[in-house]
Amino acid sequence: MSVFRSLFHRAVYPIAPVGGHPLLFAVYPVLFLWSQNVAEVAAGDVVEALGIVVLAAVAGTVSLSVLFGDRRRAALVATPVVVGALLYGHVASVADIGAAQRHFGWLALVLIGAVAAARLGPRRLASVDLALSVFGLILVAIPAATIVPYEIQEAFGDRAGPAAGGQPLETSTIAPRRDVYWIVLDRYGSDRSLQLRFGTDNDLTPWLSERGFEVLHDSHANYVATSLSMATTLNMAHPEDLTGLVGSAESTYAPLYARLQGSRVVQQFKALGYRYHHVGSWWNPTRADVAADVNHSADPRPEFTTFFLQYTVMPVIVESFGLEDRPASFAPVHHAHNTFALDTLDGLRDVPGPKFVLAHLLLPHPPYVFDRDGRFMASDEAEALGENEAWHRQLTWTNSRLRSFVEGLLDRPQAERPIVILQADEGPWTGPYEADKLGYDWRTASPDELEIKFGILNAWYVPEGSDLGLEKRMTAINTFPVLFGRYFGLDAEPLPDRVTASRAWNRPYELIDITERLPSLD
Repeated sequence: MSVFRSLFHRAVYPIAPVGGHPLLFAVYPVLFLWSQNVAEVAAGDVVEALGIVVLAAVAGTVSLSVLFGDRRRAALVATPVVVGALLYGHVASVADIGAAQRHFGWLALVLIGAVAAARLGPRRLASVDLALSVFGLILVAIPAATIVPYEIQEAFGDRAGPAAGGQPLETSTIAPRRDVYWIVLDRYGSDRSLQLRFGTDNDLTPWLSERGFEVLHDSHANYVATSLSMATTLNMAHPEDLTGLVGSAESTYAPLYARLQGSRVVQQFKALGYRYHHVGSWWNPTRADVAADVNHSADPRPEFTTFFLQYTVMPVIVESFGLEDRPASFAPVHHAHNTFALDTLDGLRDVPGPKFVLAHLLLPHPPYVFDRDGRFMASDEAEALGENEAWHRQLTWTNSRLRSFVEGLLDRPQAERPIVILQADEGPWTGPYEADKLGYDWRTASPDELEIKFGILNAWYVPEGSDLGLEKRMTAINTFPVLFGRYFGLDAEPLPDRVTASRAWNRPYELIDITERLPSLD
């Protein structure tokens, strides 16, 4: 046994540094969260969260080393501090444990570590330190086994697929170069979708019709996820031409995220002399666009960092010290980003053109944080209202801001009015889909459930009565082929208006055609 122990110590000590387990326990939650979202989170977006936990673990261990005069003893206190801080919110999410119990449990862990640090003899201290380091290494190795192979494949595999489009960009047009606003409203369903899902009529669409918008009441998203919908619309290509992955069991969304940067539509607008203003969301893939002349973002912090921090003790610290300008919980972030985006759109009205404005608004997308007057609603307040009422209040606020924005544009002389397209990337989620996103089979969905998820708001304003021959069942992917071909006079042909669902969330390219199963207004 002593020989085995000696060999074990020789093998482990080089990779388990003395007093190093606080760092391992700090890194693990970040890596675990990354491993669960590896297909949607780029390595660069994890750097900030890793930096925060590494700095905190190292600083805490070094500070306690001064107190104890021994790094191993310091680590015995630092590890429970780290574990308690990083798992603070997770404990509440998996068990009905109040703040007082969490505080007491955390304090008890720290006290146990402090007593052990003060009383353990050198040999027992070394054994405990080694055991904690080995356990920490095992924890880190589990998510790393998912992350490392995936990132290697991303780095060396050909994930991007064929380039979108192939025809040369056109540089001239016979049409007036009016400003163009494409406002993507996430999960804003068609009138039928909202009626079926929430049992309410939408007062925005008749208001838009009265002001000259053409509302396509039978319009649908082509795909089940934002990345599929926006990437195909922005590149005027279905996924088989965009990624070359259709039919494969690939789970990565990386090729789609890549196509959200410097898309074919953006390139065409810039070739026509337009400046591109990108109004970003908190969602990383649309936070910014490398091709934008101006990126407008409420906060450069990656979505991953915000999501990670909301399950730590950070929200408690933020609330205690009144640091609302740097919120760690997600609800205030949602409120701040969408308020910023709406305010930015209002400000862009006076920016000289011609300009193409792309704004991805996570509205009326949950969480439901806007009251009817735009006031922030905390999570407990929204939950007390119930989903339907909280959603309706957020929709009311969204519609009021959209009306104000549109009225400001239409107040301009006819010659200065822009083209405005208000369009959703998808409808609201159905109850069964929300309950089991990973395992849900869209082949089992009813026609009404398909309408809820795929029916979208799609409303167009083209000044001076220009008739683009919009069809009421036109899908999102034909937005720019129609605009470029029928307004700008460019060589752009409409694409098939087919609607498909992915077989599963982690099988986005295994597509199921549901076009004929959709209910119709006819």
